[in-house]
Amino acid sequence: MEKSGLRANLGKTGFWIIVFVIIYIISGIITLKNYSISWDEGLGNLFFGERYLHYFATRNPVYLNFKEPDLPIHQRVPNLFDSPWRNHPYEFPPFADTASALSTEALAFRLGIMDPIDAFHLPKILISGLLLGVLYWFAAPRMGKFAAFLGILTLGLYPRFWGDM
Repeated sequence: MEKSGLRANLGKTGFWIIVFVIIYIISGIITLKNYSISWDEGLGNLFFGERYLHYFATRNPVYLNFKEPDLPIHQRVPNLFDSPWRNHPYEFPPFADTASALSTEALAFRLGIMDPIDAFHLPKILISGLLLGVLYWFAAPRMGKFAAFLGILTLGLYPRFWGDM
């Protein structure tokens, strides 16, 4: 009887795939303190993520009025309202920004266990680690296990991919 699905694609190589993805995620978490805020995060990712999160949490449409300056979230540091890109929501990814804002809200502002910028980057590390695992799972049956492993290894160690985490 043949194995199907994920078990067939992983096999013995699966152990090394899982090890690589776990090391990748742990390395990303360990190096969070070395990250800073990039220009696009400061101009829009933080602003829109925070707005979308508060809209979904309260269902108050005022959070989708990006010209509204008098909101409780603008009393926090940093005040993100001054961004010149606040009228360009289509320039920034809503899912990743909202996930990052949720992490920031929970881990930095509510629990106080992380710096807000570090908490903002945590979901990106987890999402990129998940991407590596999913990429292998899709590529292995089509290109072979070695090529799929080489693909995620190359992507995971690519400086631009690592830097955008």
